[in-house]
Amino acid sequence: MRSHPQIALGLAVATFAAASPASAADFDGDGHEDLVVGSLFREVEGFGSAGSASALYGSEQPLSTNRSQFITQAAPGMHDEPWYGDNLGWAIATGDFNGDGRDDVAISAPEEVVERHRLAGVVQVLYGAKDGISLSRGRQLSAATAGIKGEPAKELLFGLALAAGDFDGDGRDDLAIGSHREGLQGAGAVDLLYGSRHGITTNRSRHLTNARHGLESVGLNYFGRKLAAGDFNGDRREDLAVAIPFATVGREGNAGAAKVFYGSRDGIQTRVTQTITKDSPGMGGDGAVASEELGSAMTTGDFNGDDRDDLALYAAKDGPKGPVGEVHVVYGSNRRLRTRGSTYLDAQDPRVITDNDHLEQVGFWGLGLGAGDLDANGRDDLIVSSNFTRFGNVFFGSGRGIRLSAQQQILEDDLPGDGVQVGSEFGWAVGAANLNGRGPDELIITELMTGREDEPCTGDGGIHILYPGNARNLRGRGYEFFTPNSPGMAGAGGPGCQAWGWSLGL
Repeated sequence: MRSHPQIALGLAVATFAAASPASAADFDGDGHEDLVVGSLFREVEGFGSAGSASALYGSEQPLSTNRSQFITQAAPGMHDEPWYGDNLGWAIATGDFNGDGRDDVAISAPEEVVERHRLAGVVQVLYGAKDGISLSRGRQLSAATAGIKGEPAKELLFGLALAAGDFDGDGRDDLAIGSHREGLQGAGAVDLLYGSRHGITTNRSRHLTNARHGLESVGLNYFGRKLAAGDFNGDRREDLAVAIPFATVGREGNAGAAKVFYGSRDGIQTRVTQTITKDSPGMGGDGAVASEELGSAMTTGDFNGDDRDDLALYAAKDGPKGPVGEVHVVYGSNRRLRTRGSTYLDAQDPRVITDNDHLEQVGFWGLGLGAGDLDANGRDDLIVSSNFTRFGNVFFGSGRGIRLSAQQQILEDDLPGDGVQVGSEFGWAVGAANLNGRGPDELIITELMTGREDEPCTGDGGIHILYPGNARNLRGRGYEFFTPNSPGMAGAGGPGCQAWGWSLGL
């Protein structure tokens, strides 16, 4: 894995998987979905790696920069100011937190100093409005916020993961926030904050930890390193999958697991939970294996069209020349996720990577995961990328779920973009949104464009937007490519190495 010198902590591969959006957002309520792009290393007012985000708004026309917004902690109305290494834009989650019919956005800066605690972290919550995301009526959250049942600490990394969903079924989305530590370094924690007519509130907050709500093993487990929300049992309340990628399973250290907490009238409940590992009945592959870190990436979508969300999880399966990767798709049912009948996707399976010329390039295949209905058949499709190479797949949903026989492969070489660049990290984040309000969802793929291995980080980052015509032609209705310096882009002109595309909010 290429290291990024701007990141203060030498964290494991699990840290570097982009957040995986599962649903799309409409911030201005015009009926067209919008997106937010995180720019982790953006310099702001001279502060390196302060971080930023860009909002782009959908319309009946192809996506444009006409109404783009540049979001930093230096913006008027924000409850903070930029500083070196804040890394605003690390994780993004979207949802309608106040129930006004416009989606809102949470953006984390997990390396910000809080009460003199280095790398303690904050989350900025910004609300949608008629003209788009409002920067003047948001709220900043941290472990120091009254009502949050924790406290700021060195290397807490509050906001390392985010997920939004309506866990109590009251019509307002709620927010889950993952942190790096809880007492023991790397143990991890998740804070649950609920929506209200005034937006996110701490009145009913819950604090989940590995020691109380995770697995019996203690120590460095990274409970909450990744989060994913979806309605797995079809009760109209969303549920929460919490990754524990460094969990020990049997005698296999760092094999990884996911803990699933189900929604209820009172929100996320901890009385009845579910643990998914590679040893769970029906899971494909070779069972739990040390250092595969199941759950290092996750996404949700309804892949079989039964009105229950399903969960896709990545594991870092080894290949002949290093980590190759695999993805497990676990399907929802009327009670809980069922591992029996799950779909197993192995990058070394010739039915998955059909082009042998690219098999050796597929390191960490599955570390980029997303979902969306790219063929307009009413079932979500699974987007899988190998975000340290130039390769990805779309597996199309069906009445039987994800099928190996129905897929399209994506090569960066085949997209116009601005040309293949060594180490571009094509597919760092992937997702889908219906930006123009008609036809299939658009496929969105980011790349960090960090330059050649032997050169300093010089790339700005970019996003590819593919307008599918049908399952056989992912660019049948068009293609666009944007960078942070595209004409008309708000905030254009910043220095290089911005990592624009580190995260997506959809």
